[in-house]
Amino acid sequence: MQSTRIVDPDQLPDHLRLGRYLGLTAIAIYVGLFTGAGLTVMIPDASDFIMQSKIPLSGFAVLVQGLFFIAARFFARRNEINRSIYLMMLGCTLLPMTITFFNPIEWPLSVLYVFLMLIIAVQFVNSYNLKRISIVAWLSIFVIVFFGFLFNDQYNYPKINVLLIMITSGAPIVTMIISILFSFHRRLNLTLREVKRINYSLEESRDSLEQQVEQRTQQLQQTLGELQQRNQEQAAYVTQIEQQRQTIRELSVPVLPVSRDTLVLPIVGTVENERLRDLQAIALGEIQRRRAQRLLLDVTGLSWFDNDVAAGLLRLIDAAQLLGAKVALIGVRPEVAQALVNLGIVFDNVAIYRDLQSALN
Repeated sequence: MQSTRIVDPDQLPDHLRLGRYLGLTAIAIYVGLFTGAGLTVMIPDASDFIMQSKIPLSGFAVLVQGLFFIAARFFARRNEINRSIYLMMLGCTLLPMTITFFNPIEWPLSVLYVFLMLIIAVQFVNSYNLKRISIVAWLSIFVIVFFGFLFNDQYNYPKINVLLIMITSGAPIVTMIISILFSFHRRLNLTLREVKRINYSLEESRDSLEQQVEQRTQQLQQTLGELQQRNQEQAAYVTQIEQQRQTIRELSVPVLPVSRDTLVLPIVGTVENERLRDLQAIALGEIQRRRAQRLLLDVTGLSWFDNDVAAGLLRLIDAAQLLGAKVALIGVRPEVAQALVNLGIVFDNVAIYRDLQSALN
């Protein structure tokens, strides 16, 4: 079984709320009109007075005024709010002025229609249109009050009829104004509550966001600290590796002092360009540090000999001689000697010995 959902009128779309206000106002106008007409007929001698006065003309104007509200409601239901507002404005300005002209005693009630128009319009128009409507309203009020005071003394109304006019015509309009103001007040309270709820939600979101930012900041600081620690460890590893590489280079190029002024540089294995540079740097450094007079290059363990190796050794020999040290080759094997001959390499001013003992002797 489906349950019927009751829709709050204040939660309706603007065009439907406007149509509702206009429809209720039309009902209030006709209730006051017909109630006043009925009570007037029931009062003795009231009918004769009405037929002799201009009250029927003002009643006809009220009838037309209700039609304006019905037409305005029709356009409001079709979501044509501006056209609906303009029709309501005509019904609440021109016709109340007409009613006051024919029946000046009703000028306070006619002014109520103008205020009713402003109360309804303020909810559905922008500031520019509201300014225009307000100007029209004040002009209408001025004309209505002018007619009321100008023509009021020309008519002699029975007090009972004045009372009936005030009660039957004014009560529904005043009730309608109060109900619209109550609805407007309720919507304002709902809006304020919604704003408070949104502000509360925003504050909660802000507090949650601040906590998240604080947590992320702590995590980032912790991560940054870990990264800095890792960078320091990696820098230490790089320094250690560099030291180890330097140690390995020094061990792979041992310069051995065999006497006070003689150094022996054994060359073992394969010699590439980088190792040749290390040989030159270490050997020349030791010659200068020890003030050596002789450098013995032991090539017994040299596994390969080509142009690059020969050129590197020649550069080492020339540099050592510039430092004042004599250079000698030791342990040239047959295959190395054959390779030197094939390459056409000649070591000038270099003594060549069979072994270390021959060079020392």
